[in-house]
Amino acid sequence: MTYSGFQVAPADFAAAAPRFEHAAEDLSAAVVRTVDVLEGHGSFWGHDEEFEREYRTDWCAAVDLATACEKGLRAVSDQLANTSALYVQADDSGVQSFTTLHERLAAILDPSSVRR
Repeated sequence: MTYSGFQVAPADFAAAAPRFEHAAEDLSAAVVRTVDVLEGHGSFWGHDEEFEREYRTDWCAAVDLATACEKGLRAVSDQLANTSALYVQADDSGVQSFTTLHERLAAILDPSSVRR
């Protein structure tokens, strides 16, 4: 079997997760500030209904995109944390399995050393 060089560092996943959560929080706060500013301008377009329609459409699309990005950042954060936990859990399970196997083999190979 050839070693691929692939290594996983669960602690790195766990350490990265909060950074994505913080980025999501920052983006959420920026969206709130932006909406407040845009709403603060009021109906500055006068009676230009076409401009109003295009402005509101673009404005809503920008807010929707930013909100989707925020959700995406939170999902990445959750997945990084979950991936870290799953790798640790799998590693711990593997250690336990090999420990159990070692103890059973030791008992078979040297029955006099079995702890009572």
